[in-house]
Amino acid sequence: MLCDRILGNMEEGSLGNISRTEDALELQWWDCWKRAIRKQTAAGRDVRILLPIGTGLHHGDVIYDDGDTRIVVRVLPCEVLVVRPWDLEEMGVLMLELGNLHAPAEVSAGDVLVAADGPVEAVLVDLGLPFEAETRRFAPRRCVGMPTFEPSAEFAAARA
Repeated sequence: MLCDRILGNMEEGSLGNISRTEDALELQWWDCWKRAIRKQTAAGRDVRILLPIGTGLHHGDVIYDDGDTRIVVRVLPCEVLVVRPWDLEEMGVLMLELGNLHAPAEVSAGDVLVAADGPVEAVLVDLGLPFEAETRRFAPRRCVGMPTFEPSAEFAAARA
């Protein structure tokens, strides 16, 4: 089956409380900004996803609903480093260093979550910032430097 749009999100309650059988499409955090995905759901359904440019998936997104069954995106938890900067200066230095590494990061309730890897851990140790490794669902912010693509009204694809 081909899914080409997000119908709503279960976590946000945008689909109401209509009872349906749920089939989970489990994704890693790095899959969420891919435009095209081919996977199987937990129940074994073959799913192809082709989203509009600039669209990303989030935990709880519904990509299929036939009235009986919904296919719901489930982002799998992964190991992240959790940093809790004490003040704005520490936060600024941390974000500058993470940006220099092009490390995906999420800011959530005063915590900075970053994918666990060696270079990031080395920077945290070098800065003297305390951090903890935890398993959490990770949803890094999409880079503002990569805005959604909007073709002009005059854009046309030429066929050879």
